[in-house]
Amino acid sequence: MSLKVVGAGVGRTGTNSLKVALEQLLGGPCHHMFEIVTHPAQMPEWTNAIEGGSVDWSTMPLGYVALVDWPGASFWPELSAANPEALVLLSLRDPESWYRVELDLSSVRRRTSRDETLVRDDARASERSLQ
Repeated sequence: MSLKVVGAGVGRTGTNSLKVALEQLLGGPCHHMFEIVTHPAQMPEWTNAIEGGSVDWSTMPLGYVALVDWPGASFWPELSAANPEALVLLSLRDPESWYRVELDLSSVRRRTSRDETLVRDDARASERSLQ
């Protein structure tokens, strides 16, 4: 299955909505960053690509009719060259709006990470006190 659409836009530019719409329009799965979370076996292939390893872009990502968001959007030139019939779709967002959302999300990520660390540290302290 070759790609019919290659997304060239970064995250937070409507890529999730694009994913849903493309799946309905094209009748097949659209690759999005979420796919790596739900299919962690894909991680080594993408890591290899990010590190500059050899990649057969005509088969990556396997089983998808479209691709949007990171990491695939970072490789849109390679994916487009390997799928010359595919439409390249660039999603955009006002830069100031995009930046504000990214700042808000990174604040949430830091807070969540800190909270997870505190919970782990509390659990370790409890385990030590039981010994």
